[in-house]
Amino acid sequence: MKIAITGASGMLGTSLVKLLRKKYKIFATSLSKSLDYTNVEWECFDITSQSLLISWLEKVRPEVIIYCAAIVNLDLCEKEKEQAKSIHFESAKIALDFQKKTKKRFIYISSDGVFDGTKKLSYKENDIPNPINIYAKTKYLAEQEIIKYSQSLILRTNIVGFNKNSTSFMDWVVRSLKYDKELNLFTDAYFSPIYVDSLSNVIEKIIKMPIYGLYHCASSESISKYDFVKKFIEEMNYKTFTINPISIEEFDFIARRPKNLALDISKLERKLNIELPSISDCIMSLRNSIN
Repeated sequence: MKIAITGASGMLGTSLVKLLRKKYKIFATSLSKSLDYTNVEWECFDITSQSLLISWLEKVRPEVIIYCAAIVNLDLCEKEKEQAKSIHFESAKIALDFQKKTKKRFIYISSDGVFDGTKKLSYKENDIPNPINIYAKTKYLAEQEIIKYSQSLILRTNIVGFNKNSTSFMDWVVRSLKYDKELNLFTDAYFSPIYVDSLSNVIEKIIKMPIYGLYHCASSESISKYDFVKKFIEEMNYKTFTINPISIEEFDFIARRPKNLALDISKLERKLNIELPSISDCIMSLRNSIN
């Protein structure tokens, strides 16, 4: 089976390439090449170039596309609105249309951020999205198009892990702890983080056992950013650190952030007959990836 992965040098893309290359022929694309692996064919180009994207797809003709390409910096999306729309929606639609034409599968990695965060309980798949920033608006725009295709799958998630560019949330946390910098973390911003390799394992299962439609894939619990990092610090046994509890409303972001992004993952667990990781499992995986 031929699998195409966009955004393949990002955190999730890298994880998927490492895992899936063991069983499948992988065609990876991103602006820059990640590590060299056997059974992986790289092609680096700007995915917003329609001609280059179509040419690549025509050459590869994948059975499955996993669309991971994204601008994950929410504030940058506010500054680069057209670029965000191009990557999250327009290029995704080109790839989707190609799969429609060849009657093959399309997996789109979306975000918990499509919700406005005002709900008190965890969000279910049938809750109505109300995105409040450009990143989420462009992701939801793509969702509305993708869901119409019978062989498509949308996974809403919130991943944590480390990447080679040291730009992720957890990279920032570990770097701050290493250099004894104060951490200001939100006590009123909740999420359901899943470790990046755990998400890759779920996707591998889905490739073997195809499912279609819309699902939430996250940890089985929700937690504030403040409490999550506190638990991580305890697990890592850091001796000296300063962590300040603050409200998300105290911070002046360019992009608005929702307060509650807890996801209900029961639909996916029932469908795949699996048990998704807990917060403790997620933190243990982060610790093991450092050690």
